[in-house]
Amino acid sequence: MQKNKIVFFTLISLTFITAIYFTLFDTFRISSGSMADTILPGDFILSKSYESSIKRGRIILFTSPTERDVTYIKRCIALSGDTLEIRDAIVFVNGVEQASPPTVKNYYCISYADDKKTLETLKQLNILVDEYDETIKTWLTNDEAKVLISKPYIESVLPFLRKSNSTQTFFYGNKLPIFLTDSTQNWTLHNYGPIVIPFKGMSIDPKLSVDNAYLKLIRNQFATWNADSNSIKLNEDFFFKMGDNRDNSIDSRHFGFIPQTNIKGSALMIVLSRGPNGVRWERILKHLN
Repeated sequence: MQKNKIVFFTLISLTFITAIYFTLFDTFRISSGSMADTILPGDFILSKSYESSIKRGRIILFTSPTERDVTYIKRCIALSGDTLEIRDAIVFVNGVEQASPPTVKNYYCISYADDKKTLETLKQLNILVDEYDETIKTWLTNDEAKVLISKPYIESVLPFLRKSNSTQTFFYGNKLPIFLTDSTQNWTLHNYGPIVIPFKGMSIDPKLSVDNAYLKLIRNQFATWNADSNSIKLNEDFFFKMGDNRDNSIDSRHFGFIPQTNIKGSALMIVLSRGPNGVRWERILKHLN
């Protein structure tokens, strides 16, 4: 009888804890590879509702600036008031180079002296080849790139930098233009900015070109006219988000700044993961950020 009571109260307690847990947290299923290898398609993410303080580097869920029913998950690269710049695929914030998480990927070009040995090494590392001609092109993490360049039969492993005066302005498989769309800017995915992330209280000169990034925020009612100073002031903080799969992600480099009101929450952990071959047990309860 005593044992039955213990089982009963244990079940009641677990039910109560589970109810509270799913009241405070949300789950979100990943369908794209824009955050690979940090988050993979088929991962189920546990997220916490919006926090008042957003930290640089956290993985954030937010709604699309143009389609409010579409939810994105990206890493927060820069906060309101930060100056962001990307130089040859390296991110700088306020002039300081930012260390990339080990799972961040870029698109690389691999030159080799022995193609058979190079392809065999890629196979051993479970790296899929995207293009194979005079060179090999594929997505790599920084650690994978270091492993490959250490091989005597590989001559170079370099980021495949996009050019501003060709279709390489767009990343693989995507035709969206780079934000800003102002034709005077020659920015690309790999060489971008510098640009100040807009912040609440920021003053804007109304005489700036209508194509200016900040004036576009006015049309979306994120600013008010300041009659005293003949200027426009923003009434919202904004953030800049990027996918960890840097060359295969639609993010702020395409749709611009993310207003604070669009942020839904931050990713905490992977609670379940299912791939083409079934459950990926090694990813379950993996903490994010």
